[in-house]
Amino acid sequence: MTSVTGDVLLKNKKHRELIQSFTERRRHVTEFITHVKPKINVLVAELTEPAGPAATAPDAACLVVTQETGGALEGINQIRQSNGLRPLVSYVLGMLPPPKELAQYDAKISSTAIRALDQGK
Repeated sequence: MTSVTGDVLLKNKKHRELIQSFTERRRHVTEFITHVKPKINVLVAELTEPAGPAATAPDAACLVVTQETGGALEGINQIRQSNGLRPLVSYVLGMLPPPKELAQYDAKISSTAIRALDQGK
């Protein structure tokens, strides 16, 4: 299962008006996964709270996270343990350095920095 952050969790993001709706983002994620792996059955859940379905899905075995979100695994595993579920193994993806035009904003590629660039800030 893949999860996409729902609109409710993005309400306080900088430059929120530039973020596509959950429906649009879910469609793009589904199209990308289908393009990469055409025969896969894609199920995209909406994250409406930080732990998401990973905290309660009995069949879940791993969680793919970025370095920024990897800290959430401990809390998710605590919830899983309290529900009698196996802890998840995490796969932490490294962060990419920004292209030159974004280097002034951050030391990594950031959606917030990209939106600021789109705003001309």
